[in-house]
Amino acid sequence: MEGKTAGSVILKLSNKTVLVCDCGGTMRIDSASLVKACGASGIFKVHRALCRSEVANFEGALGDKAIVVGCTQEAPLFREIASNHDPDVVVRTVNIREHAGWGEEANRAGPKIAALLSAAAVDVPPTPSVTLTSRGRILVYGCDEIALEAARQLATRLDVTLLLDTPEEVAPPMVMDLEICRGHIARASGHLGAFLVAVDGYATADPSARSVLSYLDGQDGVEIETDLILDLSKRAPLFLSSGKRDGYLKPDPDDPVRVQRSLFELVDLVGTFDKPRYVDYDSDLCVHSRSEKIGCSRCIDNC
Repeated sequence: MEGKTAGSVILKLSNKTVLVCDCGGTMRIDSASLVKACGASGIFKVHRALCRSEVANFEGALGDKAIVVGCTQEAPLFREIASNHDPDVVVRTVNIREHAGWGEEANRAGPKIAALLSAAAVDVPPTPSVTLTSRGRILVYGCDEIALEAARQLATRLDVTLLLDTPEEVAPPMVMDLEICRGHIARASGHLGAFLVAVDGYATADPSARSVLSYLDGQDGVEIETDLILDLSKRAPLFLSSGKRDGYLKPDPDDPVRVQRSLFELVDLVGTFDKPRYVDYDSDLCVHSRSEKIGCSRCIDNC
């Protein structure tokens, strides 16, 4: 937890040297109380200008391979200095100023500062990831010219299918450079790169239509696989927590600025993406599954 030098204490947490600065005296940090809260003893130096006049003290600590600094504002500076000294040195920073030292209860923030420093020093195993692949197939779902225009813009970069739900009168394009269909999405599942939608009343556009788009005979239960979905319909979102599902965007179709932002975002969602895996679901561990009963599924639905 600690090492002594010249009558002071070098504070170490999880084998990492900890450096604390009161940011020009704007925080009241009691050294002895902080050391005690961290489970050590003695007094260690609380710096006043670690990023400026006392930067030599930071450089002097670079003999250790891992350092925790109680400052995030100057993190780029500390990491640059460490990299120039030894690229293998790991510098972690934590914001004790806004999160504690400048708070309304700053006079009693010692234990919180100690907790923040301790948490920053903990080695957290890397989060496993899931690789998602998007090949640029997109389903544009809407009912009017707004959806058609969005589909036209995306067609220059992506493989577009336009699905019009209870369509208004829409003039057929002069050149059929994208697939246009009619139908209502009954179900949707999946994620970025692997969406699956079931469409009722699915019908392709009639190529002989003149002034208004018309459609051939329809059928129910048609499934469409797609990598991305742009939902410009005026119906409820296809997914719970839709704003958190990568690859599914539902801007307000009456807000042209939001629609254009969505188009810019979608054209960049092509390629391979690594996403953290936060949940490892095993249905065999669930007593409801073993009893063939359906229990609460809200956490899985939101994921």
